[in-house]
Amino acid sequence: MSAIVGRRTLRRLLGGVAAFGTAVALLGGSVGTAQAEESDYRIRLDAELGLPLPGSELQQPYFFARLDGPVGDTGPRDYVFTYDFSEIADFVDVKVRSVDDHCAIAGTKMICRETVQGEDTLIGVPELRAATGSKNGQSGTLRVVGESEGITVQGASTLVRVGGPDLAAVRVDLKERPAVGEVQRPRFAFVNKGTLPAQGVLLALTTTRGMELPRTAGNCEYADLPGPARTGFALCAFEGTFEPGSTYRIDRGMELKTLERAFVDQLGYGFHEDTPAERERLRDGLTFTRGAGPSVALEKVGAGTRSTDLYIWDNQGWYEPRAVNTADFQAVGDVAEGEKGKRQDRHRRSGLSQQRSGLGHRRQRG
Repeated sequence: MSAIVGRRTLRRLLGGVAAFGTAVALLGGSVGTAQAEESDYRIRLDAELGLPLPGSELQQPYFFARLDGPVGDTGPRDYVFTYDFSEIADFVDVKVRSVDDHCAIAGTKMICRETVQGEDTLIGVPELRAATGSKNGQSGTLRVVGESEGITVQGASTLVRVGGPDLAAVRVDLKERPAVGEVQRPRFAFVNKGTLPAQGVLLALTTTRGMELPRTAGNCEYADLPGPARTGFALCAFEGTFEPGSTYRIDRGMELKTLERAFVDQLGYGFHEDTPAERERLRDGLTFTRGAGPSVALEKVGAGTRSTDLYIWDNQGWYEPRAVNTADFQAVGDVAEGEKGKRQDRHRRSGLSQQRSGLGHRRQRG
């Protein structure tokens, strides 16, 4: 399973909530008076949610629901959110979470009455658990609609499934102290610890600004991420069926280059089941370019320990090298005099002076 955290792009890469399987269907079954804001209010759910099999000792998954509003609409507004779990009631136990005291269950619906404030706000969700007697692979749709006076809210749905693939990343063996200009070629791998095969796999890679992913793999798409920290993103697609209990590894190393500005950096890597919803979640409107070289492939290299449940915290891995770099920055001060109440702007001598001393204890990220 994958997860959603942080900024909308990075939230789609590293850890927190379960999501795997097929595409999400957004519903338009909300109530209210349609105005110009009709498309501006919508509920967002994870595309799919996998539940551990009955009897699992692992923590049950928690999923997020968010209400998106238009920019500038930060005032409080009263809403009624209605979850319809009639399709999953036969094999999923549904109850109100202890923190959602504004929600109540009536039949096969959970109704939450909330006052929501903000442009992107979490709302209450039901607690779901695979019922005794449920079968591996059973699935159905959970739907939610919302209403508030004077607006229309776009509803959402999520596929709920008992069991599923669980693609646990295998730690890559990379140098802790790479040199500037050095190219390493990690062979990324995963174990399907879940209970069902994955029909296609996506590998997502992110790098901070001191490392580079040369754009060479033909089945990968590459993009630049905004912001000062994470700048490189690659999304690689692999076709096929990837069975539970098996380990898969790419057939050759993918290049990872240490740049001149490297010091303390991070490579993030994670595996996800390839579905339309997961692709959309990971791509998040970025502009991609296709790799220019031959494709990489996944090959089966052995059997892993088959799990009877799903675990959402092992889908990603991190590599955090401390580069061997001679860049050294030293603060240079300045002196100014003036009478009380007067202001002077001094730029001539203030700033950072770069020294090529090779002393690592004063270095800062460039």
